[in-house]
Amino acid sequence: MVHHWILSLQINNNFFPFSFTKKSIKTVVNESPPFLSELDVEKNLLQFVFIILSPLRLKEMSELMEQYSEFYESEYAQSPPAYVLCMLSKKIRWKPKDVNGFGLYLAGNNKLLTEQRLTDEDVLILFMVLKNSSIFVVINLSYNNLGDKSAQAIAAYLQENTTLQKMNLMCNEIEEEGAEALAKSFGVVSDFLSIYMSIYISFYLSLYAHIYLSIYLSIYLSIYLSIYQYMSVCLSIDLSVYIFAQRNRTLQTLIMNGNKIGKKGALAFAQVLQINTGLKELDLGHTDQTIDSVIALAVVLNFTNSTLLNLNISRPLLKGQDQECATVHIGQLLKNNKTLKELHLAKVDIRDFGATRISESLIYNTTLTHLDLSSNRIGEDGIKVLGDAISTSNCLKYLDIGYNRIKDPGVKYIAEMLERNTSLKTLVLVYNCFGSPGLLSLISTLKDSNDTLTALFIWGNEFNPDASKEVAQLLKNNRLLSENIDVMPYQVDGFYYLSQLNHHPNRHFYWAPSYGDDVPHFQIYGDGIKKRPAFNLHFKSLR
Repeated sequence: MVHHWILSLQINNNFFPFSFTKKSIKTVVNESPPFLSELDVEKNLLQFVFIILSPLRLKEMSELMEQYSEFYESEYAQSPPAYVLCMLSKKIRWKPKDVNGFGLYLAGNNKLLTEQRLTDEDVLILFMVLKNSSIFVVINLSYNNLGDKSAQAIAAYLQENTTLQKMNLMCNEIEEEGAEALAKSFGVVSDFLSIYMSIYISFYLSLYAHIYLSIYLSIYLSIYLSIYQYMSVCLSIDLSVYIFAQRNRTLQTLIMNGNKIGKKGALAFAQVLQINTGLKELDLGHTDQTIDSVIALAVVLNFTNSTLLNLNISRPLLKGQDQECATVHIGQLLKNNKTLKELHLAKVDIRDFGATRISESLIYNTTLTHLDLSSNRIGEDGIKVLGDAISTSNCLKYLDIGYNRIKDPGVKYIAEMLERNTSLKTLVLVYNCFGSPGLLSLISTLKDSNDTLTALFIWGNEFNPDASKEVAQLLKNNRLLSENIDVMPYQVDGFYYLSQLNHHPNRHFYWAPSYGDDVPHFQIYGDGIKKRPAFNLHFKSLR
C-alpha cells in the first residue's frame, strides 16, 4: 500500500495543496509554483518543506528590504544603512542535514562588510518591518550601538515571534531597563513569586557570613515547591494561571555578553528562568552582575529550572567575602542540578576556597560536560582537590583552568588525574606559571596511561629544549594532532623550541576573521558591500 499525504502551504494568502509519497511529490492543482519537481523526501521531510518554501521566502526577504527602505526614508528623511539592505537581500546557504532556515547577520565588527554600526533608530525600523515576518531563525546584532530602546523593540518582537531560535546581542549598550524588557518577553512572574525570591535572597545576604543558614532556607524553598507540585499534579490545580505566564517558548539561545545590565537586569532573567522552558543557552558574562543576581541564578537553577543547558556568568562584580558566598551557591547548583551541561565561571575570583567547594559538588554531578574556571587565581592546593574530584567523574569533557597559578605541582596533580579519568577530551592550561617539570609529567601520562585526551593548550608557560622535544615527539607519534594543540615545535642548532599557534578553542568568541584559513563555520565571507554585493551567507550557530 502506498500512503499519500496532503500538504497545504499558505503563501501570501494563497494555498497550494500537494500530494506526495515518501519518494515522489506532485501537485494536485493546476496553478502550482514553477520550482516544484520530482523530489526525494524519504530522508527528511523537513528539508523537503524548506526547499519548497525557500524561493518564496527569498521573495519575502526582498519585500522586507523594500519595506525597510520605505519606512526608514519616511521616518528619518534619509537613506537607510546600506549594510541592512544588503543583508536583507542575501540568501543563506544551508546543509541538507542541518536545515536551520534563514539568518540575519548584522554584526557591527565585520570591517569587510561595514564600517558603520547600527543605532537604535536603525533597529526600531527593522523590527517594525520584521514584526509580521517569520523567516529568520537566527539574528546576530552583536557589536553595534544598541541601547534600551532597541532592546524594548526586540522584546516586543520576541513576544509575538514563534520561529526565532537564536539571538546574539553581544557587546551593545543595553542596560537594566532593556534587560528587564527582554526578560519579560520570555514570561511574567507574579508579584507573589517575585516577593518570595526577594525575601529569600535579601534574608540570606544579611547573614551570609553564616553559611549554614542557606541549608534552612533551602529546606524552606523545597517545602514551598513541594506544595506547588502537589497542588498542580495531585489536585489538578493550575497555579500557573495565578503565579506566572510564559510568553516566548521558541528562542533557545540568548547572548547578552558585554552589556552592562547590572543587578536588576540579571535578576529579571533569574525570575523568568523559573517559568520559561524554551531557553537552553543564556550568556550573562561581563554584564556587571552582583552577588544578589549570582545567588538568584544559582538558586533558580538549583530548585526550579530544569531546562537550561548552558550558562555563562563570568566576571561578576564581587567584593570581599562575596566570592566565597557565590561559590557556595554555585557548588549547591552543581550538586543538585541534573540538566546543566556547560558552565562558564571565568574571572569570579574563586581561588582555592571556591575550587574546593566546586570540587565537592562535582563528585555528585553526572551531567556537566564543559567547565570554565579560567582567570580565578586558583593555586596548587585548589587544583589538587579539583583533580581528585574530576578523576572520579566520567562526564566532564572540557576543562579550562587557564590563567591561574597552579605551577608545576598543580600540573603534576592534573597528570595524576588524567591517569584515572577517561572522559576528558580538552584541557586548557595556558598561562599557569608552570615549566618543564610539570609539562614532562603531563606528557608522560599522555604516552603511558591516558589515551582519551585529544586537545591540549599550554602556551604562556616556560619550557626548556628537552620539554619542547617531548612535545615534538608527541606530535610525531600522532598522540596529539597539530590542530588540537596551540604550540608548534621548531629546531635551531639542534635545540627544540615552541612557537605559538592560534588554536585556542575560544579564539572566535569575541571576533572571527572573514577571510583566510581560520574562518569559523558561523562566519560569512565577503569583500565588502560596495566591492561585491552578491556574496553567500552561511549560518550554523551564533558563534
